[in-house]
Amino acid sequence: MHPAAPREGIRAARPDEIWHIDTTIVCLLDGTRAYLHAVIDNYSRRILSWRLSDCFDPSVCAVLLIEAWWRTLKHQWLFLHQLDSVATVRRLAAFYVEEHNTRVPHAAFDGQTPDEMYFGTGEHVPAALAIARTDARRRRLEVDRTVRCAVCV
Repeated sequence: MHPAAPREGIRAARPDEIWHIDTTIVCLLDGTRAYLHAVIDNYSRRILSWRLSDCFDPSVCAVLLIEAWWRTLKHQWLFLHQLDSVATVRRLAAFYVEEHNTRVPHAAFDGQTPDEMYFGTGEHVPAALAIARTDARRRRLEVDRTVRCAVCV
């Protein structure tokens, strides 16, 4: 009766082909709200631009939304801190966005960061990680084979 649900969402084939705009609400300790808006490149998941405001601005919203990133930002970062002011949220969000884009590898990109995907500088990363995994496995097997328990001796 109903068509099958897609297993993969909208995917771009290159940077800047599709952008998403997303908004999330952060509740501060005093009960007021701050609104985080971001523009995210679909291909690389790079956060291209973001803004924090103290009121909801519908002109920043678009049709396509990426909720998972905001959930991660809130639950794995913002909610670990005392959110007492808009300035605090702005500082914490700026740090998180920088780390997200430049340091945190994305599983969909075989270990490349969003910046490496967006700027095309991480082509070597998947091959280097494959070599490192193979080498780590080899070293671990060597260590395991040299260690024997009392039963095996």
